Amino acid sequence: SASVGDPAAAWAAARALPSAAAFLDAGEAWLERFPTDPRRAEVEAALVARRRAEPRWILPAAGALAPGLASAREALYVCDGRIAQRGLWSWAWATRQRTEHAVPPGLIDLQVLAAPSRQGLWAVQVRDGAKRLITFLPRLSPRRSSSSVAPAPPAALEDPAFDHGSSFLLSGDGRALLALAGERWLLCGLQPDGSLAIELAGSSPLPSASVRVVTLTPDGTHAVFAGRDPDEQVSVDALRVVRLADDAVVVKRMFTARVKALQGLPGGWFLVGTDIGQLIEADVRGERWDMLANPEGELIEFVGHKAVDGEHSALRWTPAGLLYAYGRLDRGGRVLQVWRLAERALVEEGEFPAYGTIQLSPDGRYLAGSVKDRVEVWDRWLPGEWAPR
Repeated sequence: SASVGDPAAAWAAARALPSAAAFLDAGEAWLERFPTDPRRAEVEAALVARRRAEPRWILPAAGALAPGLASAREALYVCDGRIAQRGLWSWAWATRQRTEHAVPPGLIDLQVLAAPSRQGLWAVQVRDGAKRLITFLPRLSPRRSSSSVAPAPPAALEDPAFDHGSSFLLSGDGRALLALAGERWLLCGLQPDGSLAIELAGSSPLPSASVRVVTLTPDGTHAVFAGRDPDEQVSVDALRVVRLADDAVVVKRMFTARVKALQGLPGGWFLVGTDIGQLIEADVRGERWDMLANPEGELIEFVGHKAVDGEHSALRWTPAGLLYAYGRLDRGGRVLQVWRLAERALVEEGEFPAYGTIQLSPDGRYLAGSVKDRVEVWDRWLPGEWAPR
């Protein structure tokens, strides 16, 4: 009780807490309670150092974890490999609440966060006989029990491409889904009643079996496809940009490296991450291809410094202008870089254990990595950018 109004005593009590979660909770409460105290910089530096050193939360998770989804508010995971035995649960960052969800019949996997946060829906794939369908799961508020909300009915897309169990990729920008089914792409808009409607369709610019990654630009006007070029005798990757309104391929690009990650940016730009550590900012007209260079990275002849000495496997851009680039290091381990795109500057780099699946929240704050029996959640806020939640 003596520490309630005493900044020094409150900070001493926080430092004595053994767990990362308790220490960070107490330290953030201190920052909120004593906003003008001269110790503020010292406290924030200690919190940043702790969140770099170990996960903030460790969540028990029995069974194999399928790749999950992450939003700014929560992560969603599927446990157990067999369809009939799968469990579905979410973890809310702010409330630290784990919620068990009803599993839709025939659940295959989680592909994309399709709906804007105000509608509170997750999109998942399910199998119904020979067809693969998309269904939506309501995201739950902390005050609602999972038993009170049922999954939305499957949104069957009436298109032949979805027959015969065709696999497909999904990419979402919060307002629409881009589905690659068979040899076609489909831009599907989310309707007010929660159903999907095909708004545009066209031919896949690459054979669907060879497409590895696909993304939409934030304005929904262009899609970027990347994968192996089957017409080449050697194993090289091809990149194609499609203008969706008229199904026109407006950019063709070949890579001697393998494209592992794509991310659409506002203003007609997108990012490419490769398996040799390149991070490339390009425009949908194909006029500019600029590498983001890390002066500490390996120097490649005729190309310049790589962004990372390894490969990129996930990219997340935030409206604040930060890019979170996750990947594997050549020397082992995993790394998360934070870039400020306006200055093309690398502002932070941190190494992580090798996880089975990795999720970055869209706002970049949280990194959730899964291992055999748990999920470890790292808090990623940057120095000088802490704000009360």
